[in-house]
Amino acid sequence: MHIRSTDYPAIQAMAKASRKAVTSSPLYGTRHSCIISVNVGIHVAAYFGLTIKPRAVQDRSTNANWSVGSTGTGTVDARRHWDGHLIGTIEEQWIVDFAADQRCRPEHELIVNEPVVVPYNTEELNSTEGSHWLDPDTDVTHTYRFLTGADAGWRQAGDWQRKKPARALAATAITALKHQFTAQRWPT
Repeated sequence: MHIRSTDYPAIQAMAKASRKAVTSSPLYGTRHSCIISVNVGIHVAAYFGLTIKPRAVQDRSTNANWSVGSTGTGTVDARRHWDGHLIGTIEEQWIVDFAADQRCRPEHELIVNEPVVVPYNTEELNSTEGSHWLDPDTDVTHTYRFLTGADAGWRQAGDWQRKKPARALAATAITALKHQFTAQRWPT
């Protein structure tokens, strides 16, 4: 099976399956799991013929009541936790925020229940304002801006260094996707 980089529904399904594998694992939850989620996503995407490039970003999700996000310093502490947010990009066509649900705040009606997959815009992502995308279903605006200078710190984090859990979680996501794609007869 092969996913085309232009096949938005298949990319969204891949992002959801990757994230579900992480959040269903007893080792991880929704908080502090963007690195392992991207790591799993990279393995899943490779299986289906796509390349995901990890990118450090400043991120923000906003609605009429609340705003939450990460400015990120790019530093790694003694426990090998990285201060930042990691997303994936697919062939400079898509931003895939596997762990966007980390910003869900139901008590403030800020609902983010699944990964965010939005078009890639180089100019906006490199600007001081960032790239904005409004989810029409939830009225939540997601903003992303590439971090410069602090981009490599995540490579020192434990969730990036530990490859075996990422591969095992990716296998779970790949199995789920193969069943889903076979049942739905896609991608073509």
